[in-house]
This record gives sequence, C-alpha cells and structure tokens, in this order.
Amino acid sequence: GARNIVITLAQEDGTGVLRVDDDGSGFDLAAVSRGTGLDTMQYRANVLGGGLSVEPRAGGGTTVRCVFPLQGGVMGDAS
Repeated sequence: GARNIVITLAQEDGTGVLRVDDDGSGFDLAAVSRGTGLDTMQYRANVLGGGLSVEPRAGGGTTVRCVFPLQGGVMGDAS
C-alpha cells in the first residue's frame, strides 16, 4: 500500500548503508513466514560481512537498512 519509496545509498562511518523507506501500512515482522525475500536479503548482507534490519517507521511504513563494510574505505573503490 505504499505510495512513496525512497532508496538511499550512503557512506557512514566507513561503512556502506543501503536504506529503503516506504510510507505503506507496514507489517508484523514476526508474522512473516520464513522463506520470503527477507531471508535472501539477510543472507546476502551476511555474505558481504554486513547486517540487515527491518523496522517500522514512525507514522507508518517500513525501513529496510543494510549496512556493509566498504572495500578500501570508499564506495566504488575496488582496490
């Protein structure tokens, strides 16, 4: 039911942060069945050495946040 979605990719304190915010009705994370896309996102965050969080937003909606280490300390630096 979201009307707006904001996707942000940033560098914070030497880590990469991918954040997705929506203004939908949200959902009960405990009620979501396992085997959904959330498990896949968590797995991929772990492979990168990072973590994933899914939180309700104040006023409605959901925030999905993936934090991961940056190679070389700078986004896009492959060295």
